[in-house]
Amino acid sequence: MKPIEAIAKPYGNTLDNVNLLWLQNHIQDSNEDSYLVKSLKAKAQKELAAMVSLKLILKCKEIVTLFKRYGIMETLDTSLKQAIETRWNSKLIMLQSFQRNIDKVNSALKEHNREDLVLSSAEQSEISLLIDFLSVFKEETEKLEAENSPTLQYYLLSYYRLRKHCLPNDLDHDGMRNLRQRAYNLLEQKFVPDKLHKIATFLWPHFRNLKMLSANEKEEVLNEVRTMCDKVHSQNPLLSTPPKRMKDDYDDWHEDDYGKDEIQSYIHGVPGDSSDLFGWWRQQERQFPKLRRVAQMILGIPATSAPSERVFSTAGCVISARRSNISPENVDNILFLHSYLNEKNKKSQT
Repeated sequence: MKPIEAIAKPYGNTLDNVNLLWLQNHIQDSNEDSYLVKSLKAKAQKELAAMVSLKLILKCKEIVTLFKRYGIMETLDTSLKQAIETRWNSKLIMLQSFQRNIDKVNSALKEHNREDLVLSSAEQSEISLLIDFLSVFKEETEKLEAENSPTLQYYLLSYYRLRKHCLPNDLDHDGMRNLRQRAYNLLEQKFVPDKLHKIATFLWPHFRNLKMLSANEKEEVLNEVRTMCDKVHSQNPLLSTPPKRMKDDYDDWHEDDYGKDEIQSYIHGVPGDSSDLFGWWRQQERQFPKLRRVAQMILGIPATSAPSERVFSTAGCVISARRSNISPENVDNILFLHSYLNEKNKKSQT
């Protein structure tokens, strides 16, 4: 271990200062290695493979900073984007901006005598692999951070999709397998669905059978939903009174499901079009009055804090040192108008 401390990281413990080429040669297998040394080298090789990807991301960040400093961003078809630690998917967005401009980026680096930062063909291939890997995370986070539609029902589905996506496969090189494994471990630690997420998925008609859960887990969800329905009924007994229905010439033979076990009727019924989830539940007042009320309560919970964080970010731009006397009412009005105009612009572009 002494040579690694002395040579691989001579300037401290930061990833920027690691001599990867030396380290890669240092941990190559040798016939003279003992079983213990072979095991240590095998583990180090896997760690190093993942380190190469991280080092590449740091290199791309350095290139973006360099382009901004030199003022040569306008020479590209589209500008390079910088990765920001506190912004979702910013590393993916940065890598995608490199993929669109790779030839011009390398040419500009050569013109400014920065051949040390030129991206090799191997690094370009690695960028493509990282984009493929991270794109799935972007797809799922965009669903979870939406503002104008229910999002909680996606949580459980996103968890299982990302969990499957992070499983290492035989086609991956060591670095990607290691990256997937690390992502999988982090997912298991930080992305833990609870009963509300499972109930929200159950309340999405197309996934009401909860095929991703075990029989015991599914039964726990159904029992929890029954408890919530009973609580809703105790708070509003009028839900047991069927709404009036206009009579017709065939009323004597009309099938009325009102009063039956709502949960079983829901599970075994025909879901119909539930692309507008709130709209679908609004139409279920007669058939599932208690379950409809539970759906309104559960599906109204946002899956993430991203929508509220965006509002706070906008408020930070509104309330400045030069507008310190602005009243709370005016702040509310400005934020409301900002949200309304953004939504209007989005609709006009579709």
